[in-house]
Amino acid sequence: MRRMARKYVSKEPVHYVANISRYYVIYKQIAQLQIHREQRNAATYKLF
Repeated sequence: MRRMARKYVSKEPVHYVANISRYYVIYKQIAQLQIHREQRNAATYKLF
């Protein structure tokens, strides 16, 4: 049974899930950086 499954199921779903995970982490980091920049800019403008 496993041999048949290996023959008919490709690695594409594995790559698909890996790409989703990779992009999720990247977008999450970008969002955190953007929040940090906005907070830093808000603190800078309060000084003036």
